[in-house]
Formats: sequence, C-alpha cells, structure tokens
Amino acid sequence: MTKHFKIFLIIYLIICLVTISIFCLSIFSLHPKLKRMCLDIGGEYRFFYNECQTTDASLGRDFFSLCNSVKGEFNSCASPCRHSHTQNLCGKTCEVVCKF
Repeated sequence: MTKHFKIFLIIYLIICLVTISIFCLSIFSLHPKLKRMCLDIGGEYRFFYNECQTTDASLGRDFFSLCNSVKGEFNSCASPCRHSHTQNLCGKTCEVVCKF
C-alpha cells in the first residue's frame, strides 16, 4: 500500500466513525424525550419500533398532535398485530399509533 492510500483510508475510517457516532447519539438522545411525551399523553412507548400506541380511541386527538409536533406518522386504526408474523389470526380491533 502506498503512503497516500493509507492516509486516505485513515481519514475515511475517521469520517465513518464520526458519522456513526453522531447518528447513534441523536437516536439515543431522542428516545427518552419521545418516550416521556408518549407516556405523558397516556400511551405505551415501544422502543424497538420507535412508536407510541394505545387502544384508547379517545386519545386519538392527543396522538395526532404528538405526531404533528415530531413529524411522525399517525395511524388512527393500526392493526394490533402489525409487527407479528401471524397477522391473519389478529382480531378486527384498532390501535392508535404514532410512528416516530
């Protein structure tokens, strides 16, 4: 390997590590805020799916406001089995969801 290639490779790796670090920090610093906002409106926060959900349809307006404030995806009638591989066994009920 040439000296220039080694320098290029080191700079490239540093840039990659900095980018990954910034990305991870931004994600993990947002989760506690989103979780608190979700719990404050009476929802259940699901970390793995980064969403706030409830089966209480009366909270729909609060969820809609939360989604608008964080530019999330609002779904007033999401399937309770949306993350399951056995969706065909799911009942015809709705969950109000804000996907962050």
